Amino acid sequence: MTTPDPNLDKPLVGDEIEQLTATEELAGLLKTPGDIGGQVADSEPEIVLQGESTDAKLQWAVILPALAVVLGAVVWGIGFPDSFSDFAGSALNFVVSNLGWAFILFGTVFVFFAIAIAASKFGQIKLGHIDEAPEFRTISWISMMFAAGMGIGLMFYGTSEPLTFYRTGVPGHQPNEVGTAMSSTLFHWTLHPWAIYAIVGLAIAYSTFRVGRKQLLSSAFVPLIGQKGADGWLGKLVDILAIIATVFGTACSLGLGALQIGAGLSAANIIDNPGQWTIVGIVSILTLAFILSAISGVGKGIQYLSNFNMVLAALLAVFVFVIGPTVSVLNLIPGSIGNYFSSFFEMAGRTAMSADG
Repeated sequence: MTTPDPNLDKPLVGDEIEQLTATEELAGLLKTPGDIGGQVADSEPEIVLQGESTDAKLQWAVILPALAVVLGAVVWGIGFPDSFSDFAGSALNFVVSNLGWAFILFGTVFVFFAIAIAASKFGQIKLGHIDEAPEFRTISWISMMFAAGMGIGLMFYGTSEPLTFYRTGVPGHQPNEVGTAMSSTLFHWTLHPWAIYAIVGLAIAYSTFRVGRKQLLSSAFVPLIGQKGADGWLGKLVDILAIIATVFGTACSLGLGALQIGAGLSAANIIDNPGQWTIVGIVSILTLAFILSAISGVGKGIQYLSNFNMVLAALLAVFVFVIGPTVSVLNLIPGSIGNYFSSFFEMAGRTAMSADG
């Protein structure tokens, strides 16, 4: 491990930080009076955000390949839906069968890594200038994280997932185990996914708002591959993959939302058996709302929609709690939490081997 430079007695920004390792960057921050002690350091230089530069140019070497992949997938899916479905299913099975262990292993590593960062003095480093106040209220931050991290998936899988686990069982367990079904659902929606979000978000936020680099995923890899590597083909490959993953991840959420809306319209006898074009129309409306929200910025559309979503989610939870089986829900809460923690490491080590006994 590289020994931090003992002369790092002031915050590092811009060109100064590009030549340092990740360890040296953090060491420089931790030696800053005020980041840890709460006092404002008058000598800290201004952090210039490259992502807000008006001189930034479009990176066509990143946009065009990503656009080609996305358009190719869209054309394939519309023109040959059965073929695309078979390919997607085979790809998913291959990834789960051969790389499922990596998802579990790295997810668990991220959980403990995130806890270690939060509990250590590194967790006190402000992601921005040390005299800056938070841009949004705490409740708005929570709402936006809730909407982005769970969103429509909670409405879809929040009910179907525990029922599926209860009826079919989970690897290494028999069906009809309520505690196992609920703890497995909590495992998929609590520490592990949020730790993954936290590590990726922290890397981008630190690189962008503390160092001033471009708001790209490749910028977070500068301490590992250098600025030349981030500006070269390797960094562009990282950004291309990030765009593709984001687009298809968003498309999945839109698809789930469209299916739920279509099912709701059918259940309300507004539309009988909504077909493909009805679903396409719903997706188009949702996409338009998504674009308008993004254009309006985080401080307006995204924040307001997220706060509204949180209110609706709270009202739905209260409605289900009061109108539904209240006593059963109260019994499930402590039992599910207890099962989650008691079987945490068993679930954290659950792979394809578990299904084989």
